Order: sequence, then C-alpha cells, then structure tokens
Amino acid sequence: GVYANVGIRGGFQIHPKNLIMGPKWLRGWRGNELQRCIRKKQVVGDRMFLEDYHKLNKRIRYLYRRFNRTGKHR
Repeated sequence: GVYANVGIRGGFQIHPKNLIMGPKWLRGWRGNELQRCIRKKQVVGDRMFLEDYHKLNKRIRYLYRRFNRTGKHR
C-alpha cells in the first residue's frame, strides 16, 4: 500500500497512523460522522467557542435522529 514503504525502509519502527497529519483526537481512529462529532465534543468541547459548540450539538442531534430512523444500523 501507500505506507508499505515506511515499514520496509524504516525497519517497521513507526506505525503509519503516526504519520497522519490532522487533529490529535482523530489520528488512527475510525468511525462515522456521528461518532466523530461525539468524540470531538468529549475531547475539545470545553475549549470550543460558544457558537461552534452549539453548531456541533445541533449536528449531533440531527445525525442521532437520522441514524435512528434509517439505515442498516437500526
């Protein structure tokens, strides 16, 4: 794969998830949008601006309703 070269050249000393750039709370983590929003609220919710925090809560409410109404995960 894309990161196979890291293991071969580096002697498998570093995991590809450590090379990912992005928010610290998202590195090497998998999940859908609802789970990602909930995780963001838990990790950085107390440090967010008030308006962004309200928007995140609104998004969580919307996704929660959507995931409960439709889909194979019901």
